[in-house]
Amino acid sequence: MFPIDKRLILNRIVDNTTFDDCWIFTGSLTNGYGYIRYEGTAHRVHRVAFYIMNGCWPSDKLDHKVCNNKACWNPDHLEDVTHAVNNMRAKGWFQDESGQWYCKHGHKVKPGAPCST
Repeated sequence: MFPIDKRLILNRIVDNTTFDDCWIFTGSLTNGYGYIRYEGTAHRVHRVAFYIMNGCWPSDKLDHKVCNNKACWNPDHLEDVTHAVNNMRAKGWFQDESGQWYCKHGHKVKPGAPCST
């Protein structure tokens, strides 16, 4: 069981959420991301929920949302990736099983290089 303050914070998050495949935070949003004050500081909702449920903050890597929905805080939709990988995915780039990157048009690309189209 969580200490009372953590339960209250988690209840505030849940009370402002629409549940479906994505767990959409409907409270305070900035640039599409859900924010909540915790311990006197504004944090992204998915990071606070992770902290409350796991007892530690997520790694310094970025949390990529495989659903591409910034307001989503479903833990099944989060993936720890580097800043570079997060930026490439935000552009619509993707990797195959061998690790080769492709732009959203299907052209082979090198990380950091522009697409040829």
